[in-house]
Amino acid sequence: MNATQTLRRVGVIGDPHAEDNRLDAAIRFLQSQSVDALLCTGDIVTGAGDANRCCHLLMENGVATVRGNHDRWFFTSGYAEMFADSTPPDSMDARARAFLQTLPPTRDFPTVRGTMQLMHGTGDDDMRAVYPGDARWVLEANPRLGRLY
Repeated sequence: MNATQTLRRVGVIGDPHAEDNRLDAAIRFLQSQSVDALLCTGDIVTGAGDANRCCHLLMENGVATVRGNHDRWFFTSGYAEMFADSTPPDSMDARARAFLQTLPPTRDFPTVRGTMQLMHGTGDDDMRAVYPGDARWVLEANPRLGRLY
């Protein structure tokens, strides 16, 4: 994907949570589907798999990625204790660490239907989610979503 390419078909991966083998399979599958771009909504760390490998898979396959709340928490004190079964922060290699540190909260992409914004939550708020089946009032009570719309 080049920076000015207008996207028609995208493959979106959400919340890999260090599941490196599943992430690898998802990337391979989506690459076989003739998509214009692969995108990831973040939450790369915090899971029983290999977070280092997840970062490398995303980088090596050119997956456009944004930061999730777990990726943000990864750099806070108390992360290792809170998520003891996850990849310890001190075991992340420098390249993976730099990748995580530079992930933006949102990214915009030109599509045939207009601009698409990739994010983990709603806009810059990586904790405000919208779920399938949310009642209308949940959507109406989300001012950030209203501003994006």
